[in-house]
Amino acid sequence: MKMMSKLKKKQICAALACGLLFGMGGQWRVAEAATIVGSDSENSVYIEGIEGYVRTQTGLSSYNGIASGAKYIITEGSWDSTRFFGGYKDADILENNYIGVTGGTFGGEICGAYLKTYAKGITRNNKVEIKGGKFNDFTVTGGNAQDGASLNNTVIMSGITNFAKTRWDSFSSITGGCSEHNTASGNQVIISNSTISGAVIQGGRTGGTKDKAYGNRVELVNCTYTITRDCFFKWGSYAVIGGCGGSESSVYDNTVVLGGDNSLQADVYLSTVTKGSSIDRDYKASEGSNGTLEVRGTNEILCYKDDRDDTPEYYCGNVYANNATVKFYLTPDLYGSSKAMLAAQKTVNFNNSQIELYVPDLVALKNAGEITLVEIVENEGKIEADGKIRHEGTTITVPDPVLDVRLSPKYYSVEDVDDEGKVKDIKLTITGNAMTLGAKEDAKSPVETQAAGVSLVNLGADMVADRSMSSAAAAVAAERAGGSSSTLVPFAGVNGGSLRIESGSHVDMNSWNIAVGFAKEVENKKGKLMFGPIVEYGRGSYDSYLDNGTHADGNSSFYGAGFIAKQTYKNDRYLEGSLRVGRMKNEYNRVVGGIDTGYDNNAVYYGAHIGVGKIVKLNEKDTVDYYGKLFYSHQNGSTATLRSGHVYDFDAVDSFRTRLGMRYNRKLADGNLYAGLAWQHEFDSRCDATVHLGGLSTSAPAPSMRGDSGIIELGWKATAWKNVTVDLNMNGWVGKQRGISGGASLQWSF
Repeated sequence: MKMMSKLKKKQICAALACGLLFGMGGQWRVAEAATIVGSDSENSVYIEGIEGYVRTQTGLSSYNGIASGAKYIITEGSWDSTRFFGGYKDADILENNYIGVTGGTFGGEICGAYLKTYAKGITRNNKVEIKGGKFNDFTVTGGNAQDGASLNNTVIMSGITNFAKTRWDSFSSITGGCSEHNTASGNQVIISNSTISGAVIQGGRTGGTKDKAYGNRVELVNCTYTITRDCFFKWGSYAVIGGCGGSESSVYDNTVVLGGDNSLQADVYLSTVTKGSSIDRDYKASEGSNGTLEVRGTNEILCYKDDRDDTPEYYCGNVYANNATVKFYLTPDLYGSSKAMLAAQKTVNFNNSQIELYVPDLVALKNAGEITLVEIVENEGKIEADGKIRHEGTTITVPDPVLDVRLSPKYYSVEDVDDEGKVKDIKLTITGNAMTLGAKEDAKSPVETQAAGVSLVNLGADMVADRSMSSAAAAVAAERAGGSSSTLVPFAGVNGGSLRIESGSHVDMNSWNIAVGFAKEVENKKGKLMFGPIVEYGRGSYDSYLDNGTHADGNSSFYGAGFIAKQTYKNDRYLEGSLRVGRMKNEYNRVVGGIDTGYDNNAVYYGAHIGVGKIVKLNEKDTVDYYGKLFYSHQNGSTATLRSGHVYDFDAVDSFRTRLGMRYNRKLADGNLYAGLAWQHEFDSRCDATVHLGGLSTSAPAPSMRGDSGIIELGWKATAWKNVTVDLNMNGWVGKQRGISGGASLQWSF
């Protein structure tokens, strides 16, 4: 009892602090059976077992301010003629209120937020979510504003056993957002696995004569909509409507999604207005378009037969998608099916509309056969299309992260016409090899990883040809000065940097690499020959960016071994070279629309360089090293299967670079200071690839590093400890490669 008392006290205080009103002026009351069972955060109330009659119950309330964040979770309730609001009263903004209902039997109304007469007010981002239950003569609204705007409100319903209008003179509706005298925009209703009877379903509605309803949406999946004799009224509205307005309203760009397995005894409208008690079936938007109809799976739009008079009359069974975009999403289960994607018993109005076809499965599409897109299943019905759908080259789109679909002449649409000239169905026929693939710009993104890998290997070549070569020469010179020249002398170096590589788009790379080796020097007739083995390792992380903003990231690494040699002549000229071979690994990460297009792959690399130069002695302290170098590297071709199923065959990549430069060196008392300039030209490094999917192939756009770069360097070499020399350097890059790099190398002598 003490614990229960504390809980109730805490909840009552929280309710008062949050403005949760449960009674006012004796006009309404909470049923005694309703129990507040707890709250887990501010403004959240959990209610079990509401029973009986409740006139009105309101949630978070405010006057001339903001009322937001009320949250109600109602489980297994039962009430009749009840109005339940998440947010209520006059306020500038009623937003982010939530009502959740699980199970129960109800009559009356639920509204996420209700804004009374307040011209500048807004109801927005309110939500009602219902899972299961029975509802008789009921109204559900995400957000309702009398004189204010209703924006981005949502109703989600699933597993409803029956949502019914039970009498001809009652009213039942499901509305995302409603404004009586202002704008309704961005509201939506999503219903799945439910049975509806006689209710009007509308994404957004404005009742004003000159207001706007646009950008609203209704989506139905696996729903049954019926009309019963008890609820039927011949001038009533039994409809699924994207957006609805008053007689002179602007209603446009609204969407209805028929998501499959729907059987609807109703009319379907994208955008319309009411005239008196009836709906304008030939409404044309005053601005924009009448919106979008999306069709997935198979859907039936059926008539209601009123047989109370001697001559039966048929109502509903129409689809009004004129002045619109009609999108059919084709799936493998539809090919050769006896059911149409959209089967209607009366009129399908596609006047002045554009049909688009979306294909999620290229493999099944390649030799798909026939699909019936639209079919009229009663003799009195017809398809109105103004001839707009009879044309080859109808747009077909694959929602694919890297590919475009292109059509061949074997792709076409057909309209069947009866003896009276009425169009009865629209069929799509695809015969052998009807499609070829084209690559989007996004198809280049996975190839940028190869460019990153080649660049990393080339940075390793730069280190071997420069710092490793000079470190080895310094190590053997120190060894020789100590009186020995017969042993192998160790040396090591590490280098790192942050560079942008222009590739037609660009790759930003942060990398480091290390090389360790042993060198030996021998004298010959022409001078001195230095040589020795090395091992190397490098790793980098990168971000790649295409011109259209596409971004990906990943890692590249390599390991290998090689050999270096340098012949120094007696006239201070020299000839140098290196050979390297190893293996590299690339990792690519990118998710597009929930589709993972990442991959990992490996490839062998090898490379070589040759260089010539001359050291000019200016005086006892100053020298200038003039040099020219030619670099070659090769990365073998490889195959990678993206986690999305696309297969990329990467061609081998060859890089040819020349570098011309000069380095000034000055001897100081405690070391050497050097600075230099160089110009580099890349002749190739084009990364070609072929993409395969569903037995079809296309070439991906190819990045290339061809171009010029300038390099400025500054370094310091000194003896750090006995027998240990340290060389520190920094490079700045401009042009095709730009950024900074630098490193340190060590030489030991014994």
